[in-house]
Amino acid sequence: MPGNEIIFYMRFVKTASSTITEHLRKNYTGYSCDENKLSHENVRFRSGHLVHYGKHLEYPGKSYKYMTTLRDPTDWLVSCYNQDESRKRTGRSFKEWCADGAPNSVLPQSNVKNKMTAFACWLFNTPDYKGCLEVLEKCWFVGLAENLDIELKLLCEYLGINSDWKNYRVSGEYDVIENIKIDKLCVLTNELRRWIYENNPIDVDLYNYAKRRNIETRKNLLKAG
Repeated sequence: MPGNEIIFYMRFVKTASSTITEHLRKNYTGYSCDENKLSHENVRFRSGHLVHYGKHLEYPGKSYKYMTTLRDPTDWLVSCYNQDESRKRTGRSFKEWCADGAPNSVLPQSNVKNKMTAFACWLFNTPDYKGCLEVLEKCWFVGLAENLDIELKLLCEYLGINSDWKNYRVSGEYDVIENIKIDKLCVLTNELRRWIYENNPIDVDLYNYAKRRNIETRKNLLKAG
């Protein structure tokens, strides 16, 4: 990895982003996040919930590349619900939660359907679905949560660090970051999966585009740094 380069990781919630960032925070000296910022000269990997597309403009003179991770919208939406409800305990069902378009403790933007695309618009600093595709097209690497075992190892090898990582914020387990148990309040069934796909077609299209970019960009992790 060139010494004057920064990788900007746009953290897509509930796509193993906590696992990725916690591992880098503990193992990579060039890692900087919202809570523990390094000087501009020492940053080589920048992450955090405030890293949206365009963050590179704050680092003039540095070469840069962007990465992000996505997840099947069915698993993603259920995971968002489980985390939000584990925090709030409102007693709403999954479909009641989906019908509420107000921001919540996981998703900071308003939307009833296609919540994943709405989050992508916020994260990628773009007003619409087309803009999301344009940002994904510019990304150096687009990961998939279901490929974490392979792709986090490849990222660690690219950065030259230990690849012995562990999962964080897993539904059904105790979350040591927030000191709460993230309960599986909703379990994904085949019927519910169909319902989510039918009601969130733009999210499905976004995910399918990300899968194509994943195949195209994984080779970048295989190149020597």
